[in-house]
Amino acid sequence: MTVEQRDYTAHAKLSPSSASGWMQCAAYPDVNAQYLNEDNEAAAEGTAAHAISDFCLTHGFDAYDMIGTVTNITGKRRKSVKDSSGRWIKTDEVETVNWSFTWTEDDADALQPGIDWIREQEGTFYGEARVDLSDWLGENQFGTMDRVILSDSGILVSDLKWGRGIAVQAVGNKQLRLYALGAWKKYASHITDPAFPVTIHIDQPRNAAGGGFWTVTLGELLEFGEEARAAAEATRQPEPPRNPSVDACLWCAGKDDCDAYHKFNLSFLGLDDFSDLDDLEDLALPDPQGFTPARRRVIMEHAPLIKKWLESVHASLFQAAMNGDDTAGLKLVEGRKNPDKWKDPKAAEKALTARLAEKSFTKKLITPTQAGKAISPEDWKPIFEEHVIVGARKPTLVDEADDRPALESFTDAGDFDDLDDD
Repeated sequence: MTVEQRDYTAHAKLSPSSASGWMQCAAYPDVNAQYLNEDNEAAAEGTAAHAISDFCLTHGFDAYDMIGTVTNITGKRRKSVKDSSGRWIKTDEVETVNWSFTWTEDDADALQPGIDWIREQEGTFYGEARVDLSDWLGENQFGTMDRVILSDSGILVSDLKWGRGIAVQAVGNKQLRLYALGAWKKYASHITDPAFPVTIHIDQPRNAAGGGFWTVTLGELLEFGEEARAAAEATRQPEPPRNPSVDACLWCAGKDDCDAYHKFNLSFLGLDDFSDLDDLEDLALPDPQGFTPARRRVIMEHAPLIKKWLESVHASLFQAAMNGDDTAGLKLVEGRKNPDKWKDPKAAEKALTARLAEKSFTKKLITPTQAGKAISPEDWKPIFEEHVIVGARKPTLVDEADDRPALESFTDAGDFDDLDDD
């Protein structure tokens, strides 16, 4: 079965998804307009997951019903070619890229709890709804929300984040607050009570540090709308200023060509001058145990941006090595071999079954979640519950304004896996 691809990619110039950029750095829209918004496989995978989620919530399916479903996503990027000297360069020519994603059991395990939770909420559900934001951001500005539930007790705006690499928090989330403004205008503008609750929800099932809940009042939401109005107006001034920050730079397409961005990262790390370094042993970072809690938090919140910057440094050295340029003593060698894959799984299946019959396949036990849906509660507890190891929840640091209750104590401080980006 193939899911029909809906338009999940339409964006306004001042889109909610880029609000963390343009609300912090007024130059963000103009800078990014100079670059092609190139697609990548991770973003395409997220689009596929959104299509599956929307299909399930709209038509009453579970994520497990979709196992084996193929979603095809089309993107675009600049074409790379070799010049006369053998160097790889990106051209102005845009090429189409096609990705195909097959929905797996692991995908269903990740998505289903969020679907179940949405279905448990009382109120009227709206999925993939476009909302008008022109009252705050100017003419022709809009956004498309994943999930909205409206009830007499409040507005719930929920957003699915499929990424593994960057943890997205609900507290202070500009994108979701803009969606909430649009939802209020479209579905609930008759409600004027400033105390009316609006809940922001992030569903990020593949990153333990992401997600959460944050409740604000309608009055606070409308105050944010005025902040957004002022920020939107600032982007329309002649030669708007650049203001580097985590929020402004993380997804900016022009950051690699931005002096303010590079100076920001170097000065933040205290490594703005490498002239006195004779070798790598001279490079030392201070022990964070001596920092104040506030400074440690700032460093932690800057980690995704610094990681992106370091990746950019690595990519530039990699490209220099490919081009035969100076790399200060580095070279490219053959690395670890990627796993072999079937060119055409259907053709391979036919060839293998002719030779190996049932040995061509492996069998995997269904998950406890799937079993729980297929077995009645009366039978589950006495027969099957003893066979289940309940998945542990990993402690994670979030803003104290998050609606989830704080843990009183725990022993595992965790690691930095949440900073890894696939």
